[in-house]
Amino acid sequence: MSKLSITRLCETCSMLLSLLLLFISPIFVYKTHSLRETQFNPIQQIINDAPEGSKVIIPPDVYIGVLKVNKTITLIGTNVTIDANGFNVGVIISAPNVAFEGFTIQNAVRFGNGSIPEDLSELWISPEMEGAGIYVYFSDGITISNVKISKCYVGIGFTYSERLNHVINSTISHTQWNLMLYKSHVNIFNSMIRDNECEYVCPDGRIGIGGGGISIHHYSQINMTYTTLQNNKWAITISSLAYYSHIDHNNFINNTYQIGLHPDIYTAVGFWDHNYWSDYNGQDLYSGTYQNETGSDGIGDTFYIINLDNFDKYPLMKPNILKSSSSFTIIEGGGARVYRR
Repeated sequence: MSKLSITRLCETCSMLLSLLLLFISPIFVYKTHSLRETQFNPIQQIINDAPEGSKVIIPPDVYIGVLKVNKTITLIGTNVTIDANGFNVGVIISAPNVAFEGFTIQNAVRFGNGSIPEDLSELWISPEMEGAGIYVYFSDGITISNVKISKCYVGIGFTYSERLNHVINSTISHTQWNLMLYKSHVNIFNSMIRDNECEYVCPDGRIGIGGGGISIHHYSQINMTYTTLQNNKWAITISSLAYYSHIDHNNFINNTYQIGLHPDIYTAVGFWDHNYWSDYNGQDLYSGTYQNETGSDGIGDTFYIINLDNFDKYPLMKPNILKSSSSFTIIEGGGARVYRR
């Protein structure tokens, strides 16, 4: 065997090992020690006093502490920052049909200051998502829009939230995982998933490995369009038990690995269409469907191959242009997709 073949074999083995660790690592849960009582956010009292179904505009400021959204409500913030201050979560959404718009969230930390079960009992249901900027727990009909999340372990985590959830016009960056789903269905539109960080320190001092843009775990799926995934270790990782996703008209730019599929995946796990892939090395010499036609049409002439069962038939030669914040509408039914007007 040549040195080149041995090198490629080693690289393939290394990638497969990294993938296995990537999918296994969220299962290892370390007990969080209660170092102090939870510091609740000043916005909490506003939510507690607001009637069910009301619309609340939060005054501009930096609000320190944890926020629980445990009733159906619309929360709007302009120049509002929620700083989790090193606790295990920034915002918990545990009620249906919540709209959460316009906030900046930061500094939710895995293995952080701790919490007691009476205060944050939701976190003890799904501890693998500790450190989430926003944690959506057993809730459907959630719309998260125009938010910015950074410096958290997970940007947004969804658990047991299986219907009509949306992330729109949002930016998630500088997290270990930008978006993580477990038994959840989320529509992602016109957002930025970028610059994830790939190491964290466990309580025993060991360095955790892995990390990525979007993690689609068991019985989860996404419908994603006009979204850019850039400068991540893994742009998307998909579990062997994930449902079929629709991923079209997105940009995959300068990720170390564009798509990470669990080694046990032997079938199509997504509809891939008209995405831009920065590592695509095909050409655009022909227009139309017949190769005797000349002239480029902006679409690569060969497929972008993820594996034998997953490929983009129409890879774009230039990135998709993201849409303005007012150029979308939500159409329910038939997969609950988000479309441009």
